[in-house]
Amino acid sequence: MNDQLGPISVDPRPKAIATGVLFDGLADCYVLDDGRRILSQRGVLRALSGGAPGSPDFARFIERLPKTIKVLEVVPVFFVAPGGMTHGVTSSTFVDILQAYVDAAVAGTLHAQQRHLAVNAQRILRALTKLGIDALVDEATGYQGRRGDDALSKRFKTYLRDTRAPHQVTWKEKLVVELARLYGHPYHGGRMPRFLASVYDKVYRIILADDIVDELKARNPRPRMDHNHHQYIQDDVKPLLRDDLEVVYVLARTSKTVPEFWHRVGYHFNRTPMQLALAGEEKSS
Repeated sequence: MNDQLGPISVDPRPKAIATGVLFDGLADCYVLDDGRRILSQRGVLRALSGGAPGSPDFARFIERLPKTIKVLEVVPVFFVAPGGMTHGVTSSTFVDILQAYVDAAVAGTLHAQQRHLAVNAQRILRALTKLGIDALVDEATGYQGRRGDDALSKRFKTYLRDTRAPHQVTWKEKLVVELARLYGHPYHGGRMPRFLASVYDKVYRIILADDIVDELKARNPRPRMDHNHHQYIQDDVKPLLRDDLEVVYVLARTSKTVPEFWHRVGYHFNRTPMQLALAGEEKSS
């Protein structure tokens, strides 16, 4: 061994191996080489404020929560990003911060000037669970294509059932009527128009993502009455899906053409599952 080389130094700092953005570009997110999913502190501030300018002091921002709300200790995570050293918070800490603002609003202890933060926090929470936020970061960063079979299996388990659940109406008639109108095929009840099968598929792919829809098709290769795709979706995911289909209905009802409808759907969902277009959301609805 050549003693002149000296000891080999290893940089212990975690490094970002995938990067992306969430919430219509408001929040930078990362996957670290130790598996943690991170949102930048500035991104958290922008997401909560809906993109409005505000104090860049993250610690002060958290300290302004009412003292009656017991907030977790927010420990910054320092890591090496493509642009150099930076810091953020873990995905689960982000969810806890969102919940703290909602809890403060429910308790009536949030200052009037902070109420819009609770509104934005609630919007985000409607589309997330602590299990779902990691998948959301993975999709935004493109990391999902690099995860192993184990992670993909866990993702399928989060979204999908192994066995078919009893039938429940998911695609309401009012949504079918508006989609049929857009496509020039008026619908007056009865059997669903066959041409809408491709429309349903596209909507599912925008809301749930391609890998989930592909797995749905593998589990239910011949969808038909009482064998619908939505019967294989987990019970705790169904309310989120129904909420998103209500948004699709509003966008269909207020669109005049098919291209306009798909443009607005793509903008609202940011072309990734369960994401919220926080900035300018009112403009698209």
